[in-house]
Amino acid sequence: MIYIERVEILDAWALNISDYLAAKRKLQPNYRSAETGYSFSDLYEIYIVIYRLRYSADLFAYIGTKRLQVIRKLLLRSIRVI
Repeated sequence: MIYIERVEILDAWALNISDYLAAKRKLQPNYRSAETGYSFSDLYEIYIVIYRLRYSADLFAYIGTKRLQVIRKLLLRSIRVI
């Protein structure tokens, strides 16, 4: 599995979590955790902010960097063979 496929899998997983929280927010709008005090709406908003600001940019940058490192290694091996 290549790096970009992993990103796509993680992205789909993250979207499933946001869909789940959005559905819970609609089904139980008055629910609030006795332990944390958060509602599903609170959790959804927190998750979306984290996802948009942190997950996408950092993960794609990391994957891109790792992919370039692999390509560089392959190129160096090719040059040595020639």
